[in-house]
Amino acid sequence: IYRRLQDTSMSLTAFEKEKLVFLSKPTGRWLSIDSLVWEDAGDVFDDDFGYVQLTYGNCELHRFFTEKLRVPAEPDAKHYATAWRRLCGLSQPDVVLVEKKLKRVLQRLAKTQGESEEFASWKEIKLALQVWTAAKRFAEPGEVYVPDSSSAVDIFGGLVPVTFPPTPARTVIDFLLGLGCRSLI
Repeated sequence: IYRRLQDTSMSLTAFEKEKLVFLSKPTGRWLSIDSLVWEDAGDVFDDDFGYVQLTYGNCELHRFFTEKLRVPAEPDAKHYATAWRRLCGLSQPDVVLVEKKLKRVLQRLAKTQGESEEFASWKEIKLALQVWTAAKRFAEPGEVYVPDSSSAVDIFGGLVPVTFPPTPARTVIDFLLGLGCRSLI
């Protein structure tokens, strides 16, 4: 059906209002286009979205979904920030799960720092964010140091709280500093 629709002119209205996209993976379900993204981001968002690539990734329908139906390639920065805020609110966080999700969240937000500043609720969300530390707990950004010097981490790592991940990319370090984390150097 989608191959056939790809070559016709059509209104998006029905796809926006009705659950007309069937995804067979990870479990079969029908969704409207506002619940979809192309790339699999289930490692961060679980089943918050339908991941079109899992079902239709190995065929010529990429253009139909991303151009004709305007399904975004991935969740936007606001969704990543909101996922982080939800993690901060967990009363007993699962360490492995938090670190897996936060690694991807930090990479995405650091990569698109300007984009996160653009959405209206960023300032509100930013105030609610805490930073995951090497001690496996959340802490306020102003209380935590970024691992921007491996020798300083070796010297001070056990004495002061240091952010996760242990060896972040420069973009992640800059992002964490922008949140209010402190530098070790």
